[in-house]
Order: sequence, then structure tokens, then C-alpha cells
Amino acid sequence: MNVMKMLLSIMLIAAGLAPISQAQVLRDVPQLPQQLPQLPETLDQLRENAKLETSKLPRYPGHPVLTSIESVTTHLTELLPAVFELTDAQGNLLLREVSVEDGWRALEREWLMVIEADEVQLLQKLPIEVLGQRELAALELTVVRFRVPAHYDSRQALSELLPEFMQATLARQHIYFAQDSGTSAEDLPANSNSGVACDDPLTLGAIDTRIDTGLSYFAEADIHQRSFLSDELPQPLAHGTAIAGLWLGKGEELQPLVPNARLLAAAVFYEHNSLSQGAPVSALIEALDWLVAEGVRVINMSLTGPDNAILRVALQRAHASGTIIVAAAGNAGPAAPPLYPAAYDKVIAVTAVDVQQRVYPWANRGRHIEYAALGVDVTTVRGGGGLTAESGTSMAAPVVSALLSCVLADSAAAEETSIADKLSPYLQDLGAPGPDPIFGRGLLTPAQSPR
Repeated sequence: MNVMKMLLSIMLIAAGLAPISQAQVLRDVPQLPQQLPQLPETLDQLRENAKLETSKLPRYPGHPVLTSIESVTTHLTELLPAVFELTDAQGNLLLREVSVEDGWRALEREWLMVIEADEVQLLQKLPIEVLGQRELAALELTVVRFRVPAHYDSRQALSELLPEFMQATLARQHIYFAQDSGTSAEDLPANSNSGVACDDPLTLGAIDTRIDTGLSYFAEADIHQRSFLSDELPQPLAHGTAIAGLWLGKGEELQPLVPNARLLAAAVFYEHNSLSQGAPVSALIEALDWLVAEGVRVINMSLTGPDNAILRVALQRAHASGTIIVAAAGNAGPAAPPLYPAAYDKVIAVTAVDVQQRVYPWANRGRHIEYAALGVDVTTVRGGGGLTAESGTSMAAPVVSALLSCVLADSAAAEETSIADKLSPYLQDLGAPGPDPIFGRGLLTPAQSPR
């Protein structure tokens, strides 16, 4: 054991953190330099490293260590059968969801492409079944959905069938997952939430599950929701209700972030079971088109999934229109690869911290992380009624969405001012000085509002 390792081990043991595997604690410690630095500087380094490693220790047991896309998708889909089917009351098949590349889920043999309107005729001459064509006017996209025979059900096979100019946006009908809290628990004391961001009559957008709008907590709320799924599909309520509760829920122990906001909520998820829900990418892009057409400036997406060419193009078009997307970073853990849409360029990725400013143990990390917000043990509304304490990056993203909507609604804010500058009065740097892969630019707290 070299000197730095020995010192770090002693510090951790003294702090009462042992036993901890050497591999876990020391994986970020740099190689011993040729010339040892001065002792005080070395101790400062060790203190910072120990602090960083301590922040990575889980507070809740049972979450696996996820280090690859395959391990992430296995974790996300562990409660699902290899083939998941939904049928109507007469037993007719509504959808069949299967495992595809890297363990992600997709609707069986369904693909999407962006095309020009006059190119549909070309597709109809190929040995594929065109299922539908959607004009997304606000995004200025025409998207075609089609099903292929089993022997064409791969990108390589389709690249030999389709003209090259059509292949740039070829993508599976991937399924995305709501970022459920990893620690929703009634036996944990719920912390107060982030406080009121503003009371302006602004408009917010959300792409999530349906909201249980009949609850008394939303009696005064201005919520307009629209489903982008067939009425025959079972649609869950819990996740979207929790998000809306943070923004608009009024009642005992609730402090809504934007109590006078108008919420346009796009419902895109069908239910797998009581613990899992899925959203096809076609529903996501149609929801984006609706919200952009409605002039929504900020859209919250507390969901994750794979990199998908169709979703990427749709988000680029939304950004070009002046729409800002805020997304949950994901709850796959600190060693997991980036998840989407949070990892896309121009999307604001949000991680979660607790009231002691410790990062949520299972939050994804990476250089795409933009901001942190309170997202651990926050009190919000439960689908079906009552309150609950929820945790995860899904609970943090709405804080940033609300705050950003407030600063954009402030007529005193100069149009030419960057988003980072607009948010800087609410920002507290955490972790290493400057942007870092754990907290991003730092913690945003509406309660620090200068308004």
C-alpha cells in the first residue's frame, strides 16, 4: 500500500466509515507522482477525496452497482417478462413490447424515420408495413412509423433495404421509463420542499404519466392534460401526480413551487405493472410537438431511455424554436453510462440532493449534468390520494423547471442574458469548484430568490 492509500484508509477508518473495500474507496485516487507534494497539500487532497468518496456511499441498501448499458437496462426491466403484451377487453393485441439491442425495450419490429411527405410512396413499394404517418407541424417534421418482417428487424438489414438518404433518422420504436423514486418511503421523515419559486401566472409543460386531477390538492390548479396513447391502454397516475404536486399541490405540508401556474401535461406512459411504466418514442415526439405549438417555454421530462435518432432530432427542433427542455439525469447510479434525453446537448440535466446537500446516491453522473436541486425525501401528492415522501432525480428536475420558468417570465430579465446568468442568483456551488460531474454548476434553490 503506498503512502496516499494508507493515509486515505486511516482517515476513513477514523471517520467511522470502515469497513469499506479498498477498490470502492480508492478508484478515483490519482497515481502517486514521481515527486511527493508537500504534506499539507497532500492532506488537503486526501480530505477532498475522502469527502467525495463518502458522498458516494449509499444511504439506502439494495441498489445494484450499474456500470454498463446492459446492467442499466437489466435493472430497469427486471420486473418485466421477456415479451410484454397488452390486449383490449376482447383479447385483441394492442401492443407487444420486446427486448432489443443493449437490453432496451421497443415495440416489436416497429421503426420510425423522418421523411419528406412525397417519400411515403417509396416506402410503400418496399416489403414493410407502413403503420402511420404523422405531420409534426411545430417541429417541422414528418415521421413515418412502420413494421418490418423479422428478417429485416435490425439496422444492418434495413440499411441494405432502405435508400441511404433515409437512414440518418432510422430508429426503433424505443420505450422510455419514468424515473421512479428509488426510495419512496412513508417511514422516512419527509423534508420540506424547495419553497415557492414565484407566484407568476406562467405556463409549464410536462411529458409524464397522467395526473390524478380529481384530488383535492389540485382543486385550485389550472391543469390541462392530453393523452398521446390509445384510450384502450391502461395509463398510470403516480409519477405525473407526484410531479404536479410539487408545482401546484395545495394542502397541509405542501408548498407549491408555482402555485399560479398553468400546467400543460402530456400523458405518454402506459402501465406495465404497479411498479413500472413505458412510453413509446412516437408518443414523446408528438407530445413535444403539441407543447411547442402551445408556446410552452420550459418542458419537464422526468424519464430516461436510450439514444434515439428520432427523439434527438425532435429535441433539436424544439430547442431551435426557443423551447427549453429540463430532464432528470436518471437513477441508475454513479457508475452508470449517461441516459437520455438528459445526456443530449442543449437539454438541461438535473441531479438530486438532500437537505444536507449530499448527492442522491443513485443519481447518474457525468459532464452533462447541469444543475442539482432538492430531490430527496420531498413531500408531494400520491396518485389516488394522500401525501408521500419521494426521492430521485425526477423530483429534482421540476424544481429547476419551475425556477427557470419564473426567471423567463420576469420581464426585467434581459432577453440576451444566458440561462446560466439568469439562474446564477439562485446558485450555490457544491463539490469541486466550478462545474463538476456530480453537481453540475451547483445547487439551485428557489428560496434564495432575489425576486
